[in-house]
Amino acid sequence: MGILEIQHLLEYGEGEMELKAGLYAVDPSELETLAEAANLSGWTVFELDGRGIVDRKSFFDVACATLPMDPPLQSDRSWDALSDSLWGGIDALPSRRIFIVWKESSSMSRSTGADYEIAKQILSDVATSLGSLDCTAGNPKEVCVVLA
Repeated sequence: MGILEIQHLLEYGEGEMELKAGLYAVDPSELETLAEAANLSGWTVFELDGRGIVDRKSFFDVACATLPMDPPLQSDRSWDALSDSLWGGIDALPSRRIFIVWKESSSMSRSTGADYEIAKQILSDVATSLGSLDCTAGNPKEVCVVLA
């Protein structure tokens, strides 16, 4: 996944910036603009601090401490359990718009590429499926995940 220019992530309407749902990699220098757009548009914001995420265990630890999980996870043994728990946690939120920032995601990418790809895929799948009318019984959410 290459780094996208900020204009690919934002829609402009009536003088305001609106985030698009999905998974994106952006230049870290763009995060302030994106966070401002999220806050101004009423998105619920979660931030994963990637400085300590270097492997599967540390990803699970930070994700479970930062993101809503339902049901709560008891271990880092199952990527599927993480995916299901994250989906349930975000689905249970009252907010319809969720913005997840994974700062310094490259730390995990450099140390364990395979696990990084799985983590990215889970975040992408959750964002996509929570936006589906079929998967959410007609109650979809907009989930925007940004890797920086």
